[in-house]
Amino acid sequence: MISFIIVISISFLPSEFPPSTVLAELFHLSKEYLKRRMFRFILLLSSLSIFSAGITALSLILPFYAVFVPFLIVICVFAVAMLSSVYERKKDIFSLTSAGLNPDEIQGLFLLEAAFIGFLGGGIGYALGLSLIIFGSLPIHKIELSTGWVVVALLVSIAAALMASIYPSIKASLLTTPSLIRRWWKISRLYKGWPPEWTLELPVKVLRDQIESFMRYFHDYALWLERLPPTYLENARNIHFYSNRFPNGEEVWTLKFDYMFGVGSPPVIMTHNEIKAVRKAESEGFTVRLSVKVISHHDINVYRALKRIISTYRQMVLDWTEKATFKTKRERISTQETLLF
Repeated sequence: MISFIIVISISFLPSEFPPSTVLAELFHLSKEYLKRRMFRFILLLSSLSIFSAGITALSLILPFYAVFVPFLIVICVFAVAMLSSVYERKKDIFSLTSAGLNPDEIQGLFLLEAAFIGFLGGGIGYALGLSLIIFGSLPIHKIELSTGWVVVALLVSIAAALMASIYPSIKASLLTTPSLIRRWWKISRLYKGWPPEWTLELPVKVLRDQIESFMRYFHDYALWLERLPPTYLENARNIHFYSNRFPNGEEVWTLKFDYMFGVGSPPVIMTHNEIKAVRKAESEGFTVRLSVKVISHHDINVYRALKRIISTYRQMVLDWTEKATFKTKRERISTQETLLF
């Protein structure tokens, strides 16, 4: 299909540019850019340019619905190319995640890249298509030139690029939030003793000016649990929240509390939870570790309960990172939503 668009576009080239020479030069350029790992960008840009050029030429001699099929074809080609780019750039995505970007920001980067390519492709394609009409041999006696048509060409090209990049950008954002099943399988050996204790590093890097907001985010949640009535399914007690700065420059923030689930005495499960954020002297960011130790349990699958508790904390971390501005005050969780079920 894309070959069909290329053939139509090349047919409007001036006679002084033989198609064989143009194709040979294009293949040569593609080979060189492939060596430089920029072939993907050039493919996307050229596909949109050729599309815009062909549409500009065809729109003057064909009705609008006749160019709708090439529009869909270009969207499909662009989507496949962007999806391949996502899989090829997994390491880059993981590096950006390690630098602190959240899934929404990763998705926005790919959409911004698509919009940029669409803008360039639309502009180049419109200019190319207009030159083909002017210097070509089309039976057109009157050509209307206006700024409005330039804007329309750019908007259509950007819209095509964005529509084609929606699924690839979502796919890229999901790479930063792997499946919980795979995650639990990888770290299942981190259980210690009986009753079990589970310790893992939370997927976040917190800067020095954000650490108080981050820790109070969880502290407010523990206080909210503590204020719940005794008849409620879950509760918290023995809350301790403090920070330490050592002479060697190391800084540690710690939050400890006991979590209970179940009405009555004893509760169905009781755990001791510790969230510790540590910053080394030479570092600007904090690493956060979560430790959950089962104190007592009754008639419940302990491992399943631990997974649910820890997955809730991990989701809270992701929610915190997605905030536009980091605030100390956190919206209260609905009383119908429990930590376990």
